[in-house]
Amino acid sequence: MLTKSPVPTNLLDRLTEAGLAWGEGTYARLAAPIGAASFVLYILLAAVTAWFMPDANWDMLPYLAIAEEGTYRDVQVLHDYAYGTVRDGVSASDYKTLIDDGGGFRSHMAGNAVDFHSLLGMYRVKFLYAEILSIMSSVMSPVEAMRLLQVLSVLLFGAIALLWLRSEGALALAPVAGAVLMMAEFGDAARAATPDLLCSALFLGGLFAYVRGREVATAILLFLAFMARPDNIVFLAVFAMLLVAFQRRGARWPASPLPWPPISPSRIGRSIPAGGRICGSPASSSTTIWTASIRRSRLPPISGLLPPPWSAPSA
Repeated sequence: MLTKSPVPTNLLDRLTEAGLAWGEGTYARLAAPIGAASFVLYILLAAVTAWFMPDANWDMLPYLAIAEEGTYRDVQVLHDYAYGTVRDGVSASDYKTLIDDGGGFRSHMAGNAVDFHSLLGMYRVKFLYAEILSIMSSVMSPVEAMRLLQVLSVLLFGAIALLWLRSEGALALAPVAGAVLMMAEFGDAARAATPDLLCSALFLGGLFAYVRGREVATAILLFLAFMARPDNIVFLAVFAMLLVAFQRRGARWPASPLPWPPISPSRIGRSIPAGGRICGSPASSSTTIWTASIRRSRLPPISGLLPPPWSAPSA
């Protein structure tokens, strides 16, 4: 049997209970602002980390090379440019890690310009990322351009996610979204100089645009996500197949429960004149017969027979 908790008599217990009650009430009133602020704080922290604590990964070298491939036509000159730019933009220890792995892949690529150039094809397809990097490199250091592009991708991803939560009235769940990003190693993706996060931000924007019914924006954003990283065509194909499947299901949905022509459910149950007109418009014979049979059989209201998308509108 449940019993009521005893009233606290100790001063400390009363203060603790009052503090908890105040905290619960305050959070209930300010859940959305608190959730939004915590999510924004996490996104800003990830952006700051991407700028001040970047990850010097080997992929920086080929991405810098393809960004300036049109300027440096010679294979050896392009190789020297990429390695020299990274050497000037990262610490000595990071650079040593990129060029020396004890005679392995990195050591070989650091000393063989031809083999390094032969790998650029698999990076050249990331057209959008390379073009943005090339444009930004004309006004700043190429390595700093990579970092700034990562920061902008983080902020874009966070802005789209926050806008989506706000549009759904779910800002109170923003800390949960932040926790999901932490488990997905969002911070590590922000620090890595790759097009992954840019592609993710554009893809998320495309999904949000689709949910909001912006077909043109959806097509543009998803196309840009594909241009940033074409191997994500798999996710785009799955998304397209789901759209086709749900659209076909939606097209069949109205005809599946009951065999009527497309008329407003609120009209059913009203008297039909001898001329067979419903609200001033001619009614088909099948509609007239079907409606009359419904009335004679004294079936329950039509809203109880229809699935949720076809519930009868209010008069």
